Amino acid sequence: MNKRLATNEVNTNCDQATNPLIEDIGEVVMSEVIIAIIDRSEFFKAGVRQKLSAQRDFRLMDCDPDDEPLNFIEAYSVDVVLLDIDFPISKGLELSRGISRHYPNTRVIMLSPFFNDEELFETIKTGAAAYIDKRTNAKDLISTIRKVSRGEYPINDSIIARPAIAERVLKQFQG
Repeated sequence: MNKRLATNEVNTNCDQATNPLIEDIGEVVMSEVIIAIIDRSEFFKAGVRQKLSAQRDFRLMDCDPDDEPLNFIEAYSVDVVLLDIDFPISKGLELSRGISRHYPNTRVIMLSPFFNDEELFETIKTGAAAYIDKRTNAKDLISTIRKVSRGEYPINDSIIARPAIAERVLKQFQG
């Protein structure tokens, strides 16, 4: 997590603006978390920015998935990446794998329009910290971001809730 003061900045195509709104969901706010939103849908990104911009410790940045995301992550010292799994199919998984390999301190939250066991299993293999449905509510997304920024792996909860996936993961490591 970036140790600068929380500024609640939003960066859209390198233009920064501040938002004076503050919303607290009852969790301790310690330091700024730099979050990159990597998704092709401008509509989705705008909704995420709207819901997250009230968090005074979140600094939100848009990253075009076609515009060298790994360089962007390095240049801005990104803490958490909200990554669309489908840009196009399987590119999100490849990028997650690259982020985990090259920037192990950057945590990936994989976003999926359709939560399913196969994607969950493939996401686990990339080293992502979390896998969530794009339709999740703001409170759960904020909580997940805070957890992964502290080094937690909410993806483990997804595995426990799906015994068949847990079995596949164990077999993957045994094999």
